[in-house]
Amino acid sequence: MTTRYERREYARIPHRAHATLNTAERAYPTHLLNISSKGALIAVIDEHRLSTGQDITLQIDGDDGSFELVGQIVHMNDHYIGLDCAAIDDESEIALAALIRESEGGSAPLGLLGGLDSF
Repeated sequence: MTTRYERREYARIPHRAHATLNTAERAYPTHLLNISSKGALIAVIDEHRLSTGQDITLQIDGDDGSFELVGQIVHMNDHYIGLDCAAIDDESEIALAALIRESEGGSAPLGLLGGLDSF
């Protein structure tokens, strides 16, 4: 049986940061645990009523400002939530590429993202 981790096309990069998970109903303070060009794993700090398939925007705070990823909740385990992120603007894409390179010690090529138009 293939697990979701074996199917993952883009590498997850461990990265700790503060973030905000926004839904149509409310904003949740979160901690970013890892990130890739197509998703993220976060930990929601507060009690929540989130559900799989729910549309979200994840605002990630970095040293050089913040950027947003748009997507859906794909799995949940207590306060750990996995996100599939499909939409990203150009500025956020550049910030994400820089964050991934920084997390890997500044050596990750931009190609790690799978190309700028792969989002």
